[in-house]
Formats: sequence, structure tokens, C-alpha cells
Amino acid sequence: IEYTSRGYKGEVLWSDPWLFETDYRFRARLYALTREHEGYSKRELGFQPSLARNITKQWEVSAFLLAKQVEFTDFTIDPPELLGRQKYLANSAGFSSTLDFRNNAANPSRGFIGTATLDAASSVLGSEVEFVRGTFRLSYYLPVTRRTVLAFGARGGVIAPTGGSATTTVATRRKMRALRTRQNADLIAQNDTRLPIDERFFSGGSTSVRSFVERDLGPKDRNGLPLGGEAFTVFNVEYNFPIFGDVKGAVFADAGNLKSRADDFGISDLRYAFGAGVRYNLPFGPIRLDYGLNPSPRADEDRGAFHLSIGVAF
Repeated sequence: IEYTSRGYKGEVLWSDPWLFETDYRFRARLYALTREHEGYSKRELGFQPSLARNITKQWEVSAFLLAKQVEFTDFTIDPPELLGRQKYLANSAGFSSTLDFRNNAANPSRGFIGTATLDAASSVLGSEVEFVRGTFRLSYYLPVTRRTVLAFGARGGVIAPTGGSATTTVATRRKMRALRTRQNADLIAQNDTRLPIDERFFSGGSTSVRSFVERDLGPKDRNGLPLGGEAFTVFNVEYNFPIFGDVKGAVFADAGNLKSRADDFGISDLRYAFGAGVRYNLPFGPIRLDYGLNPSPRADEDRGAFHLSIGVAF
């Protein structure tokens, strides 16, 4: 059971590392949570079983199912149609593959990790929303000297609505143009609402483009609240060096974007961060304090952002 200022989460997890005395690992997770995000709150109930196996010591593959019921409450997104469906059942199945050649998962100083995940939600599984989603991650750690490390990261993802979503979107937009102001209709036309807001990607924060606070990079409503998008990219480079003992310093540069539509996936309209930070290494990962400077802030953006977090940045 977990409680934070953003909500609560209750979870029951059952794990069998040797399913039926084989090399397969089975996990089943049943959870319920509430979460407050900027612009909306949500209630979610879900069940997720997964099956994983190591092909080699460094190569793991897994398959999973996810069934969840989501409902949005207390939303201030304007107009509310930008939320997409406000209550829905999403049932999906997916596959993930990971290559991990890092020397240490919590505090890596050499090696690389690459992960690719593909999942889909379909009415065949009883889902009320339909989509195909793919994400990837690649992180590489290069020791420069005995105590300094140069790290590179690249991540991206696309989620594309499928099934009857497009037809629903056209009907919704026509209705909005007829019943709402021209300003609202234009805002909806610019931001794809075929997917509920909670299924979209968000960007900005301590593991993304660090000149933006969490979820603040990308499309927004008329009040400046984040709407998420269907495609994103993030690129990071960071140099870590010792200060004293287990305290380390870091300088970094980040670049990334967030696009409303999956068709726009790519590296256009990148936003940037240049910054520095300190780290204190612990057995489960470093405590990080970073400041990222936005070199070209737009009218509705801050000049930079501070981040306090635990774990590697990418």
C-alpha cells in the first residue's frame, strides 16, 4: 500500500521465478490506484500477468497481458473533449525484449542496455479503445577514465489508434465544430483525441528533457495544461565525474520532442536542455539533483527546471 501527495496505490503481486519447475518466470499483479495529474485525476483498477525467460544471461524476453478500467475525475482540461474517452476499459497484449550488458544495473559505469516493447489493445480482447504501441530505449555507458563516465541515451515511442477510433474522431470533431466555438474546434483539430489522455505519451522531467518540469513538454490546452501526444523522442548525453567520496558531479545535454499525431514521429521541432547536477551513489541507485536550462524558452515556458530524483537518468 502506497500513499503520496498525488494519490494512493494498493497492489498485490504474486511471483514464481521457476514456473512449473521451468526457466520461465511468472508474475501476476492486481492493483488499484488514484492519481492526480495536472489537468485531471484518475481512478484505475487493473490486472497484469506476465511471463519472462532469459534466452542468455544478458537477453530477456517477456510476454504480458493487461486489463484495466480507467475513469477520469476532477478534470480541468479545456475543452474537456481533449481528454478523449473519460471512462474506458483497455485490454492489451504485448511483447518485450531486453539486452542488458551493463556492469551494474543500479550504478552502471560501462556497457549498454537496449529494450524494445510492442503491445496492442483490441476489441478482440474486449477493449473499448484500440491501438498499437511501440517503444524503444538504448543507453550506453563509456568509461573515460577510471572514475569518469560518458553516458548516451536514446528513447522513442509511437502509439497509433486503430479500429473504429478514426470514425469516432471525425464524428466528434464535426459535432464540436457545430456546437462549440471556432477556437475550441481548432484546438481539437490540432490535437488528436482518438486516444484517452492517459494512453498518450508525456515528456519533460528528470529522465527526459530536463529543462522542463514533469509532463510539461509538448501540446497544451488553452490554459497551458499538458495534453500528451502519440509520438516522442528523447536523446541524452551526460558526463559524470567524482567530487569527493561517493558524491559525483555531472554535466548534461538533452533533446526531445512530443508530437500530437503518430504520423509526425521524428526529430523535428526538438527542444533542448543544458545543465549540471550532483549525485550521491547508494546501493539501489544515485540520488540526483539536476538543473536544466532551456536555451530558447517560448512565451509560455520557464527558463529552466530543478529535479530531485532517485536512480539513473536514462
